[in-house]
Amino acid sequence: MGVRRHIPRPRLNAQNVRRAAVIFIVTASAAVIAVAVYKNRDMLRGYPWRLDYRMALAALLLYPLAAGIPALVWGGILRQLGARHDYRQDVRIFFTTSLARRLPTPLWFLAGRTYLCHEIGVPVASTYLATAMESVLLLLSALAVLQGSLALSSDIPPLQPYRPALAALTTAIVVCVASPRLLRGCVDWVARRLKGTAPVAWSLGRRHVALWTACYATAWVMGGIILYLLLAALHPLSLQRLPGIVAIWAASGILGHVAALTIGGIGAKEISMAALLTTLVPAPMAIAAPILLRIWCYLNDLLWFCLASWWARRHRAHITADATAESANMPAES
Repeated sequence: MGVRRHIPRPRLNAQNVRRAAVIFIVTASAAVIAVAVYKNRDMLRGYPWRLDYRMALAALLLYPLAAGIPALVWGGILRQLGARHDYRQDVRIFFTTSLARRLPTPLWFLAGRTYLCHEIGVPVASTYLATAMESVLLLLSALAVLQGSLALSSDIPPLQPYRPALAALTTAIVVCVASPRLLRGCVDWVARRLKGTAPVAWSLGRRHVALWTACYATAWVMGGIILYLLLAALHPLSLQRLPGIVAIWAASGILGHVAALTIGGIGAKEISMAALLTTLVPAPMAIAAPILLRIWCYLNDLLWFCLASWWARRHRAHITADATAESANMPAES
């Protein structure tokens, strides 16, 4: 009898898997946007569009700040949970998975973030916990921004009846930030929703939580300003409308985050944004705004993902070159 030869199975190359995942996320996100544009093609084609390039340029310049702040906070959360890696990787992973946020379900976003973080040595449990912390702080900061914006605006009647409830929620925000035990309970609940198992032990100080909440609130305000600039680029808007636009951005973001943990977030943010915008702009513009904003964010995320990937790759090349030069200069052992 002949000896059976063992033929090793080919192993998946991590770089090829990452490249395939990124291509899928980019393509799927573009497909979702294309479907939305196709379904509303008649309305988009029939609206008398105008473009103020100054407003569009201002929104373009503000986007890196609005998106960069959450990216850096995300890296800070990981480091406080024990992760040790270059912050350039945080930016690259954040913008890569931001593209997956455009998909109808958060599963692709969570799976992509978990895989990419695991690839650079971050434990899966830490990624889930950091994502849960991020979700809770984003929600708390959005509630604070919504309450503050409504205090400066009376242009959104649908939200005015909820101001007492929002005031109570704002008080709850302060309590959560000041009470690590209560905040830990909220984060652990979200972690169980994401992972389905008991969360790992963790502890964070009030200083970090307060700083991150303030950073996220700043990012929410910047996002609202970007929405205002994009709307003003297509339709005349007075500056007095700005607090109302920021409130709409925060309110739709809150509904989108809550829906992501319950019904998958399918269109909740876009539908609520369109409904609230009808109080400030013509109905066709209100319906088109979420679609145009999705396209705008997709193109910006794609641009900054490419820049962050190039930045991280260039940094790795420098480290490799330095290590090679150092090993070449070491004296040979006798």
